[in-house]
Amino acid sequence: MTRVTAGRIDHALAFTEAVLGDVDEIVDMVNRAYSRAPGAPGWAGERSFQPGDRTDALEVSRFVAEPLTTVLVGRRDGRLVSCCCVTGRDDATAYLGLFAVDPDRQSGGLGRATMAAGESVAVMAFEAQRIVVEVMEHHEPLREWYLRLGYWPTGSRSVFPGSIAAEPVWLVEMDKALAPIKSTPLARS
Repeated sequence: MTRVTAGRIDHALAFTEAVLGDVDEIVDMVNRAYSRAPGAPGWAGERSFQPGDRTDALEVSRFVAEPLTTVLVGRRDGRLVSCCCVTGRDDATAYLGLFAVDPDRQSGGLGRATMAAGESVAVMAFEAQRIVVEVMEHHEPLREWYLRLGYWPTGSRSVFPGSIAAEPVWLVEMDKALAPIKSTPLARS
């Protein structure tokens, strides 16, 4: 079983490709990670402008079933602790979304490890040379975190869909060049 954590082996963290049996667990963790109220601990609170849940079982099931998409789940001691969704595009680019870390386990390196695993999948599964993410413009600490990971603003932005805020909530596109790799981040059974 291969386990990657930010460039080093972590014998307690394993990444696997999600299956339909993982969907409910993914939905629960993603919604908990993004439902933090403003000012609450955690990185990704959207409660002030996003009504309801961030995702649902139908959306995640579609991602899991999509041939040009890989949903990764990170598990520590059998418990789901992180996930991301990597979608290949025709232009040697991959998009990484549905990125979440269990809110009770944030700030411990799991996000960095999950991003590294997603980047590896982008290269190996989709032959991507570039990976793209979207980050809330107003969330400076999160944008700075992506900068530390080597992502840079592209100058493109879009309105966050479904926002209830009086002013638009903007997503900024950030990207990173990817280098070829020779091993997989996925655990094999």
